[in-house]
Amino acid sequence: MPYHAGLPDEARTAVQEGFLEGRTRVVCATNAFGMGIDHDAVRLVAHVGAPGSLEAYVQEAGRAGRDGAPARCLLASHRGDLKLQRDFARRSWPRPGTVRAVWRAMEPGAPATARELAERLGERRLRRGPDAAAVTSALRILVQHGAAREVVREARGDPDARSPDPTRAWLRGPDALFRRVDLGVVRRGRRRARRRRRAVRRYLRTRGCRRAVVARWFGQPAPDCPGCDRCGGWEAG
Repeated sequence: MPYHAGLPDEARTAVQEGFLEGRTRVVCATNAFGMGIDHDAVRLVAHVGAPGSLEAYVQEAGRAGRDGAPARCLLASHRGDLKLQRDFARRSWPRPGTVRAVWRAMEPGAPATARELAERLGERRLRRGPDAAAVTSALRILVQHGAAREVVREARGDPDARSPDPTRAWLRGPDALFRRVDLGVVRRGRRRARRRRRAVRRYLRTRGCRRAVVARWFGQPAPDCPGCDRCGGWEAG
């Protein structure tokens, strides 16, 4: 059964209850489904695509075998998955230069959307600028440090008629507030994201024990492994 945010509330509730009560044996869902499920007898977790971090993967794979009985976790990945995760991280943690560029692209007193700012940056640089997702992340950083604020801007049209679909936009704060923006937070966030991607890559590409890779990442000694595919446990199970 499918389970995702696009389903009506009643449909999602029906899938969840059916799974917990044993009437639905297989659910195809995003990782948000597993995080809220308290089901002891999950026998298989099949994860499609490289996870964003080993922390996330352990949380998801940890849904299997909570009753102590044998269970399996399968991760299917393609070489392009790591690039996709890198792109996600770059959008979540834009370069410090992008944060500065977004600030400069904002016109004092004139709210602008992330898409408008991305287009403005592309024009100023005479090449493809950051996409709207990266600009939105930069704006969030500016808001968190008080250098900008989020506002609701009315959609273009009749100025006397309130739009039923207001547009999310951002307004630049006083120039002096940009000095409060700690770009070190951005640099550290980018480094953390890079370390997590490298850990996932080691897990996917290792020729040794996969459980040992996870254990080392969490600062634990390598366990005796009867179960991962590198140690022969998958075939033997």
